[in-house]
Amino acid sequence: MTQDSLALGELGKERGMAAAARGVGLVWMAEARTVIRKVAREQREFTSDHVWAAGLARPNEPRALGAALTELARAGFIEKTGKYVKTTQKTRHAAPIAVWRCKER
Repeated sequence: MTQDSLALGELGKERGMAAAARGVGLVWMAEARTVIRKVAREQREFTSDHVWAAGLARPNEPRALGAALTELARAGFIEKTGKYVKTTQKTRHAAPIAVWRCKER
């Protein structure tokens, strides 16, 4: 993999997350951040499955949750642990998902 292809991949990821966030709107993104903060403070480690289980309404674009998680990571509130577990979401077919932790308590 060349540096150029890696940069293009990162750019595509950024654009995709931005599009997903725009697709769900500001109100849903604010609610997602609120639920993520609550889950992060209550659990030592958590995944997107925990956020959904906490009652976050499912938008028309569920990938927008990744944008909300990334936003809070960039703000320094959460971070990835480097661990992955299989999701319990049926539609995701046991795909690996990141495990996160709160950096603030």
